[in-house]
Amino acid sequence: MTSIRENSKVFLWVCLIGFVLSLVGVMGSSSGGGGFLGGASLTSLFSDSVNPANFVGKVGDRKITRNEFYTELNLQRNSQQIAFNATDSYYIGRAWEALINNTIIDIKTEDLNLKTSKDELRSFLRNTPPQALQNHLVNNSLFLLESDSTSFDLSSYQNALDQNLQWMPEALRAGLNNYQLSLMNRSLPRAKLNYLYSLLSTASKNEVKQEYLENNINLNIDILTIDYSLLDNNNFTVSDAEVEQYYKNNLDDKYTKEESITVDYVLFKNISDENDSLEIILNDELKIKRQNFGDDANPELLGFDQALIDYEISIEDTLSITQDFTANSGIPLSLGYNRSIVRFAFDQNNGDVSPAILTKEGYAYFRIINKEKAASESLDSVKDDITKLLLVDKKKNFIASKLDNALNNRNSWEELLEEYEFISLDMNQEDKMNANFKSIGRSTKLLGCLSAMQPNDISTIIESNNKLYIVHLNSMDNYTDTDFNEKYDSTRKNLINSNSNSIFANWLQYMSKKLDIIDVRMKSI
Repeated sequence: MTSIRENSKVFLWVCLIGFVLSLVGVMGSSSGGGGFLGGASLTSLFSDSVNPANFVGKVGDRKITRNEFYTELNLQRNSQQIAFNATDSYYIGRAWEALINNTIIDIKTEDLNLKTSKDELRSFLRNTPPQALQNHLVNNSLFLLESDSTSFDLSSYQNALDQNLQWMPEALRAGLNNYQLSLMNRSLPRAKLNYLYSLLSTASKNEVKQEYLENNINLNIDILTIDYSLLDNNNFTVSDAEVEQYYKNNLDDKYTKEESITVDYVLFKNISDENDSLEIILNDELKIKRQNFGDDANPELLGFDQALIDYEISIEDTLSITQDFTANSGIPLSLGYNRSIVRFAFDQNNGDVSPAILTKEGYAYFRIINKEKAASESLDSVKDDITKLLLVDKKKNFIASKLDNALNNRNSWEELLEEYEFISLDMNQEDKMNANFKSIGRSTKLLGCLSAMQPNDISTIIESNNKLYIVHLNSMDNYTDTDFNEKYDSTRKNLINSNSNSIFANWLQYMSKKLDIIDVRMKSI
C-alpha cells in the first residue's frame, strides 16, 4: 500500500510538470510569436513593471493608461482655475497629481460604499444645482430671472424638471449627460468623502485659546533688523577645503546633472499678415519649401548641413533638452511646450533629424547633435556658487556672535545701531499677534515667538526674507476669561471650519506618500 502511495505521488508530479511544459510549448508555438494570453509572457502576469508604450505610471495596483492621462491633461488645460500663463509642463504635473488623488478617492469611496445612486443625483441636481451648471444654463439663455437676465431662476428650473418639460436644446443634451456621469461617478462621491473627513475636525480648548490670542490680543513690539547682505565680502574668507567639503556633502542632491540631449533646429515661421493679400500664396510656397527641406535633410539624401546651404536656411537656435517636466524641459517658451520634441530627442540617435513638428511659431525640424549622460558637475564649475553660500553662513555666524548681549538686554540695541550700519530698528509696532508687521511682515516664526513671550521678553534670532530679526515685546493687552468665554464658541467654530478644509487634503497627501507609485511619464509621453 505504501509503495502505491509513493508511486501515485510520482505520477501526479509527472503530470503536473507535463502540464506546465505543455503551456510553455503553447506559449512558444502560437502563430505570430504572440504566445500565451495574447502575447503576455507568464512572468508578466506577476510583474510590477510598467510598459511606457501603454501606460504613464502605476498608482498602487492600478496602471494609468496613456489615454487616461491625456484625458485628464485636457481637463487641466481647460480648467478656469489655472493661471493664464501656465506652461504645459505645469498642466502635466497637475494631471498626474489629479490621477493619483482620483485613484485614492475611488478606492476609499468603493470601500465605504459612497457611490451615487440615480435618485441621489436627481435630488442633488434639482435642489442644489452646482454653480458651474447654473452658469452653463445662464450662458445658454435658459432659466433666467425676469428681473435680471444674468441670474439663474431656480424656481423655473425646478418646475421644468418636475413637469418633465422638454426644455433642453439638443445641442446641450450630450454635454449635460457627460456632466451628470461625472457628477455621479466622481464629484459627488468625492464631496461625500470630503464631508465625512471634515466631521473628524475638532479643536481643543488650548487650540481655541491660542486662536483667540492671535486674533484678539493687541501688542506693541520693537523689531531689530540685521541685513547681513550689507556686510563686506572681503572681511570673510572661505577656504578651498571648506568648499570641497561642502561639495562632497551635497554632490548627489545639488551637483549632479541629469541626462540631456543637445539639438539644433530650423524654423519655418507662419506668415500671418491680415493686410497682405498674398498671405495664402506665401504660406503655400512656405509649405512646399518646408516639405522639400524635410525630405532633403534626411541623412540618406542631402543631409541636414547640405540642405541648410541649398535652401539658404540658418539654424534658429541650439537647445539642451531634458526629460523632466521642470523649466519646460529646455524648450523655449516662445515655441510652446511639445512633448514630441522631447521624445524625438531621447528616442533617436546622434545626427537624426525629426519630422516637421508644429510649434507656436510654426513648423520646426530638430537635429540631434550630442547626447550627454547624467554626470556630476565639476568642483571648478560650482566653486563660485558654493563660496557665496558659505560666505552667507559666515556672515550669519559673525552677526550671531555680536548679538549675545542684544538677546538679553534691550538697552544694548542703541549701541548696536551706532556701531553697525547694517542694523536698523523699528519701534512701537502695534497690531494683533498674527499681523503683517513693518520690516518683517507676517511670519510664522515671529508668531511662534510672540505666542511664548511675556512683556519685556526678547525673542531668539528670527530668520526671514534673507535677514535676521530680534523682537522685544514692549506690552500686550491683558487676557481676561470673560472676553475669552464670550468669544469661545465663535472662535472654536471658525477654527474647526478652517481645520476641516485642510483635513481632507492632508489625508490625500498622506495616502499618496503611503502608496507605491511608479512614474514613467518621461518615457511615455
